[in-house]
Amino acid sequence: MGSPPDGGAATGQERAFARAMGFGFSADLRQMYLATQRQIYRFDNFLRPGAQHKCGSDAVFVPRLSWVSGDLDANDISAMASPVARRSSRMRRSNSV
Repeated sequence: MGSPPDGGAATGQERAFARAMGFGFSADLRQMYLATQRQIYRFDNFLRPGAQHKCGSDAVFVPRLSWVSGDLDANDISAMASPVARRSSRMRRSNSV
């Protein structure tokens, strides 16, 4: 969903997801998450920071990952830094001492 900077008509694409419930973004707004009845989807913005699509949008979110689970009731979802990335950075700090 978006609109061009000159105030033109809004544009967007519609996609149906089974029982879409939770919706959130990463802190840098480069990833979008959607929790549905049985899956969590991660969408990545394929535009470089500051770039614009030819239609004028400043973001183009494309589905990149999906986690399948049992029946979810996820009304809230948020993104955190990867535990692996946090562990790796701690290991580098402890090895440099």
